Formats: sequence, C-alpha cells, structure tokens
Amino acid sequence: MGLLEKLTQKGNELTNEQKVAFVLLVFLGLGGLVMGYFSFGANIRRPFDIQIAERASEEPYLTLTQKEEKEKEDQKTRDTDSDGLSDYDELYVFRTSPYITDTDSDGIDDKTEVYAGQNPSCPEGKTCGTASGDASGASTAASDLVGSLSDSPFARDLSQYDFQSEEDIQAFVKSITVDEIRKALATAGVPQDQLDAIADDQLQTLFEQTLSTASESGELDALVGAMQAQAGASGSDGEIQQ
Repeated sequence: MGLLEKLTQKGNELTNEQKVAFVLLVFLGLGGLVMGYFSFGANIRRPFDIQIAERASEEPYLTLTQKEEKEKEDQKTRDTDSDGLSDYDELYVFRTSPYITDTDSDGIDDKTEVYAGQNPSCPEGKTCGTASGDASGASTAASDLVGSLSDSPFARDLSQYDFQSEEDIQAFVKSITVDEIRKALATAGVPQDQLDAIADDQLQTLFEQTLSTASESGELDALVGAMQAQAGASGSDGEIQQ
C-alpha cells in the first residue's frame, strides 16, 4: 500500500490542497536530487577542464634559438619609441636605442638623422671619431665592404680609376649600386635574412653613413693606398691577359 493511500485512509483523509502540496514536495525532492547529481559531476570535472583550457591557450614550446628568432621577427614590426624605425633596424642596423627617439640627444630624432646621412649615435656638430666603439666598428665595416667590392667577381675594372684621395674613393663607392652593396655584404659574411630585412633606401643611407664615419675616423686614409694597389694590380692583370 502506497504512502499516499495510507494517508488517505479513513480518518486520515487529506484535503485537495494537502495532496497538491505533497505531490509538489515529491517533485521538488526529485529535482533537487537530479540537479545535485549533475552539479557534483561538474565540480569533479571542473579542475580538469581548467587545465585543458590553460594548456590549449599556452604558446607552443620553443627552444632558446627559436625564441630568439621569434623575438627578432617581432622586432621587425615593432617600433617601441615610435620614431619611424623598427626595433630590429635600430638594434642591428643603425645601432641606436629602440627605446629613445633621439639616441644622441642632439634634438634631432634618429630617423631624420639616418635619412640625412648623419650618425644618429653622435650629436650634431661633434666629431665622435674612434672614441666610439660603434664608430670604430663602422669604420672597419666600411673598410671590409670596400675590400669586398673590390675583390668580388662583379667588381668593376679598377684600372680605370685613379685613387689619389679620400674624395676619389668616396666618389667610387657612392657610384656603387644597391645590388652591388647587397652582394658585397653577402660576400663579407652578412646573413642573407638580415639583408632581406633592410629596404634599398635604408641600405643606401646606412652605407653612406658608414662611409662618412670612416672618413671622420681617418680610416679612408689607409684605404687610399690599398685601392691604388688594387687598381694597379687590376691594370697589370689586364695587360697580361692582352
């Protein structure tokens, strides 16, 4: 005999309101049990779901070399100091600070100095010379680059040039095309990916700036004799071949 039947026996008859209340209580009890079951299962799964979500949002594992390469790629599209030069160019091309708009604090921003053929690491009106490690490195780079241009297979016939002064060398170097500069830099050992990251106008400006720095430091004086010797050797080779 059911509970409802026992309660409705003679002497224990329930009113309609009591019957409705009883049925409602039963449904609420069952609903609570069902909801408790699903809530319990969700609480058990929640820690695992959180871990799975965190792992899915994490960046893939990268080696130290891969992280460095990724950072360099990010620097090519990032301009921290908003001076118009990417962080990559400032760090690896122009040797300026990616965090300061005017690295040498002379009142002229780095980009303006670069495109004007000036040294953005040397205040305007001051001769930095070889006192700066960067200037010394730039002078060496100019020397190596001129040597690479002279020794490379695509070099012009140097016998047609009469190198007697720095001005002669500057005229010769400034007449070199951007393609020749790229090939010479590649011959000198500059990684191809770095060359590809530099625009033609930036490369030309950097090259002329490096040449100017080398001239200020006196590096070109030593190159005059070397270029004369190379021109003489080129002329001698031409006579022998004839």
